[in-house]
Amino acid sequence: MTSWTGSRPRWLLAPLAPLALLALLATGVGAQEATANDEDLLERLKPAVGLTLGTTGIGVEASVRPMPQLGFRLGLATIPYSYDFDEDEVTGKAEPPSPIQRLSVDYAPLGGAFHLTAGFHRVSNGVRGSAVATDSIEFNDRDYAPQDVGRIEAEVWGRSIAPYLGFGWQGTGGRFQVYGDLGVILTGSPGVDIRVSGVISDDPQFQQDLEAERREIEDDLKSLWGIPHIALGLRYRIGGGP
Repeated sequence: MTSWTGSRPRWLLAPLAPLALLALLATGVGAQEATANDEDLLERLKPAVGLTLGTTGIGVEASVRPMPQLGFRLGLATIPYSYDFDEDEVTGKAEPPSPIQRLSVDYAPLGGAFHLTAGFHRVSNGVRGSAVATDSIEFNDRDYAPQDVGRIEAEVWGRSIAPYLGFGWQGTGGRFQVYGDLGVILTGSPGVDIRVSGVISDDPQFQQDLEAERREIEDDLKSLWGIPHIALGLRYRIGGGP
């Protein structure tokens, strides 16, 4: 089986470092403001945990809002579904990237429900597809027999760590709070990888045709510089007010 792309950064699950950062930031803010209003500060420093549902799947999230204008969130989501397709020449399945980790900073200009958000999404892999040809299939305008091509594996990916920009709203009182987000994950122009398992995979002419096909797909996807992020969530403030 032959691959036509180089290595790229791999996703690493590292939740402890962002959590430690949130704790340090919350502690630092607490040290500065405690003398001014201890009770109010301690109330605001109480963390929250929540569940989210949106375009990046089903997830969990931890958050803290040390100041009325500033909050920090760490989340992890998974997309628990795949897409089956049956086209004229191929049949197979495509799977979205999963899991997706998110670290974000919320800035509420008025200290209320509305906030602007910036942060990062860390993605485990790209969109992966696996298919088999059901009839003669073209690569670079040249026909190949399905039994020679074998199984076709493909992946389309963007940045493994992608910046995020958006806005949203969140509840500011009570133990249970509803919140929502709308923004874009700046994945950059996608890369494409295509592999086949059949006996033709090592043929020089086929390698040239497959590479030409791969480049054409990349060119078609150049304009896809980002993907939307839309989510609704429900969080519970640990030790929060009634």
